Amino acid sequence: MDISRETKSKIKAYMEQQGISPNTKSLEIKCSQSSIIPQQHLQKLFENFGVIEQIDYKDKTFTYILTYKHASDAMLAKISLEGASIDDIGYEFSLSFVENEESNRVFEFMPTPEVFIPIARKNSIISKAELPESLKYIAWFPISMEDSENFHLKEKLLGAKGCNFRKIVEICAKDFVVPERSKDLIKLKIINEPEFSIKLTSRYCQKFQTACGLIYELITVVFEEYKRYCEIQGLNPSSLRVRKLEQVRGRARVFQERHEDPSIYSILEQ
Repeated sequence: MDISRETKSKIKAYMEQQGISPNTKSLEIKCSQSSIIPQQHLQKLFENFGVIEQIDYKDKTFTYILTYKHASDAMLAKISLEGASIDDIGYEFSLSFVENEESNRVFEFMPTPEVFIPIARKNSIISKAELPESLKYIAWFPISMEDSENFHLKEKLLGAKGCNFRKIVEICAKDFVVPERSKDLIKLKIINEPEFSIKLTSRYCQKFQTACGLIYELITVVFEEYKRYCEIQGLNPSSLRVRKLEQVRGRARVFQERHEDPSIYSILEQ
């Protein structure tokens, strides 16, 4: 914010009187959910009062963390927002300061635009906010069952009109703060060459892990049906062996991402 030195000095003196630390350069806004105003519109509103560093969603409450260059800017934003009222249209929000801790962490940047990071290492650097990451998580699940004329493996995995895959998407999307590119949440696809497998891609580590567990359950359920089919046909099915092949792809943020055909971000492909 562009304010005079005199105003900054007055604000600083006021904050000292109130016992507010000069390191308080962030503002936390807790906002109850409303069906009247979309979350995206509310986010754009708060962007006028500071840089949104983090968004969390828990117990039907959105939490926004706004950061500022100076503590005086955070104070002015708090005063401005305290004078606003949106209770009449379904929202109630509370404001509080967040003290910024000095950080001596050293961040390493990759010299090349394309990097590959194992899942175990990525878990330590994921953001708390459910926003699209610069990394893409990919997994393949080879299916150890035989497709036949009387046992259509693809249909069994998809379910009626894709209901099995849709259920996985719905569970992953539960309590999810939907960003502009919400189709990055999860993508499922069945591949039948050279062998049947389920391909999963996502830009959200937590949702990716949740979907992996649900795919395990789906394969197990379909295998039980496959065993009953084999018993009726007098066949000897092999033991269930669920394998998962993982890969993480990413680009350093200093490189502009390639604009791809929006159709590839479809949540469900049959």
